[in-house]
Amino acid sequence: MPSTASRPLRLRLVEAVRALLAQRLVRFILVGGTATAAHAGTTILLVDGIGMASPTLATVLGTVVGIATSYLGNWAWTFGARGGHAHHLPRFLLVYSLIMGFNGGAMYIMQGTLGLHYLAPLFLTLVISPILTFLLNQHFVFRNVHRA
Repeated sequence: MPSTASRPLRLRLVEAVRALLAQRLVRFILVGGTATAAHAGTTILLVDGIGMASPTLATVLGTVVGIATSYLGNWAWTFGARGGHAHHLPRFLLVYSLIMGFNGGAMYIMQGTLGLHYLAPLFLTLVISPILTFLLNQHFVFRNVHRA
């Protein structure tokens, strides 16, 4: 097997990019799981732990905690950004607003208009939304961020 140095630079760069993307994807999934747990945990704590009367308000507050967890985790760990919250945060919130619109629109069209069972659009969005979110974070929110 040829040494790493003897392989063409192009191949070494492609391998490095693939490794970086794989690492980012794993980190993105872990951050997403943590953000989801923070959202659910906050909602449950507020309703069952302290007896908040409004589960709707509790889930809104849980959503805020989840989004903050997602932003900070992706900003610092997944994409390794430093500073630039004035640049990154509005883009991040725009992406999540678009994803929320996509999810709501898919539910409205598929369930409300076409009459499909609500699990069909839910499943579709649970598959597509994370992919779109990762790509938009990679190429729009945290574009030009280079990890060491």
